[in-house]
Parts: sequence; C-alpha cells; structure tokens
Amino acid sequence: TTERQKIVGSDFELTSPPRWQVNLPTHSGEGELFGSEGSRVAEPFNGLLSYHPVVIGETVVLQTGPAESDIAARRIVDGSVEFGTEEFAVGTIAAPGLKRSVGVPRFPLSSFGHTVYARVGSLPTGTDVDLRQERERPARIVGLDLESEGRLAVELRLEGPQWDAEWAFDGVPISDGQSLFIVLRHRSSVRTESYVACFDARTARLRWRKMLVGAEPAGSQRPFELTHTLLTLRGQTLYCNTNLGVVAALSSTDGTIQWLTEYPRVDFQNENPDRNTQHLFRDLTPCLLYRDLVIVAPLDCDRLFALDANTGILIWASLPEQAADAIHLLGVGDDHLIASGDYLYWFDVY
Repeated sequence: TTERQKIVGSDFELTSPPRWQVNLPTHSGEGELFGSEGSRVAEPFNGLLSYHPVVIGETVVLQTGPAESDIAARRIVDGSVEFGTEEFAVGTIAAPGLKRSVGVPRFPLSSFGHTVYARVGSLPTGTDVDLRQERERPARIVGLDLESEGRLAVELRLEGPQWDAEWAFDGVPISDGQSLFIVLRHRSSVRTESYVACFDARTARLRWRKMLVGAEPAGSQRPFELTHTLLTLRGQTLYCNTNLGVVAALSSTDGTIQWLTEYPRVDFQNENPDRNTQHLFRDLTPCLLYRDLVIVAPLDCDRLFALDANTGILIWASLPEQAADAIHLLGVGDDHLIASGDYLYWFDVY
C-alpha cells in the first residue's frame, strides 16, 4: 500500500508444494564499495535479492533488469504468461562499469488500479562528473496497462529546458490515480540534492517540484551511486526518508513543506575498524506509517526512530548501533514493529 503497512487479510499455507515456479537471473554487487568491506546483511553480494514483484488482482508482475523488456506478468493460478518473456535468462549478472559503486541494482515496482510503474534505463542515479560520458541513456518511468497486455500507458522523461544531465529518477513513483509522485536526485561534484516531484498521471506533465535537502551522499568521493528512494502517501500528505539527513512531510496538492526533521548522520570519514556499518545496506526503506507514527530506518543513520506524523517531533529512537543490521521494516503487528536483517527485532511501537 502507499502507507507501506499492508495488512494481510488471510493466512498463508506454506506447507504445500508450489503451484509453479520459474528460474530467475542472479544480480551481483561486484564492485560495490560497502559490500567489499565484508558480508552484506541477509544476502550474499553475488546473489542479491533484487526483485520486488507486485500482485494486481490475479496477476504477478516482476522486473528482472533495467530494460522495459525485463518486465513480465504471469497469472497467479498457473504461471502462464500475460505479457513479457516466456523464460528468463539464467546466470549471474554484474552491472557493467560500476566499479566502487555505492548501492546495488534493485527493481521495485508500484501500481495503481491496473497500471504498474517501473524505472527503466540507466542504473546510476549519481556519478562523478568526469565519468558522465560513460553513462547509458537516462532512466525513465514507464506505466504499463495490464488490461491491454502491458501497453505503454504513460512515460516520464527528464527532458526539456527545466532538466539537465544532473537530474535522475530516484526510485519508482506512487500514485493516487490522478498524479504520480516521485523522488528526483540532482547531483554535482559538490553535493546531492533530493527533490519530490508531481506529474500528471495521464499526460506526464510536471505539476510541481520541491527541494527537500542538499547534502553529501554516502561515499561521495566514489564515482557511482545506485539509490532507490521511495515515497509514502496517506491522504494528501507525502512522507520521504531522503537518506540525506532529513525526513520530510509535504502536501501532495502543491508540494508545500509541512515539516522537516533532521537526524544525526554517521561520519562517513570515520575509519574506525570496530564501528558497525551494516546500516549502509538499507536501500529500500520508505517511511512506514502506523496510526500517528512515521517509522524510519535511514541508510546514513545507525538508529531506527519514530516521528509524530503531524509535527515531525521525535517520539523514540533506538540506541546507536542497537539494530544497525536491521535493513527491512517488515511492518507493525499487535503494536510491535518488526524489523529484520541478520536478526529479527521486535520493538514496542510506542
């Protein structure tokens, strides 16, 4: 859901054999800056959990690579193909040219109604200006209509006089049916800026764009960044964990900032070999909404914390490094926040 807090309506039966299965390619984090210092959290560097399928009605949709042709839909009942490839490539895929990168390939999807949204094209969202000529064509956002076998329903491109080569889509959009809301990244040799933008869901026209923060990103002296910043939506309020030292709430109507809350960032220049850096593997951690709380797990902070959804005031925070390996906010059940990494954690949500 757009609140990142899906409540499952029924139990799952996991003891019976699967109805069907397909083999998928494996993505590698070869060349990743942080992963090269030790084991990744809860996944091997050469077997990334890069796929994040969505279920729409009786269809499951999956993206297995950066091309539009890598998006496929299958019927849940028997695995038959609705659109896309019949068989996926096998073997391990390493992102070309991304040496000493920050972040790894991920392929999250979002949907509204019968339209599924994906980011396709160039993987990097940030690159050293001296290496910009090595980039592929800029990424774009596609909306595919499941009722017409994946026909292109809408496409977002950062082209025209208001955009330059330093802009990139940072993640996939969420939609309320009328608009598409997405995080944009604007980077230079000095710093990275995080924006939220609103596009018309039918015409792809830009409605508004709002800057949230400018800061030094993780691994700022390295050539490439692969980031995946996802928004959360409740009513007419958008929430954004920027992973750049700020959590923000803003109006979905016109982008007006409702509140900005700073949090303590880690010192990326700290070379203490005993410090815990596992939180740097948090790359798909949108704000999780639960009642009047906004629960956050930033990449650049070694804590988990909860903010008041209306004011942004800090309600509670975990101790430094207490759950630094917690890279997934799984949800809230019976007033307990459940997070996972190398361990499972239960936190009292209040």
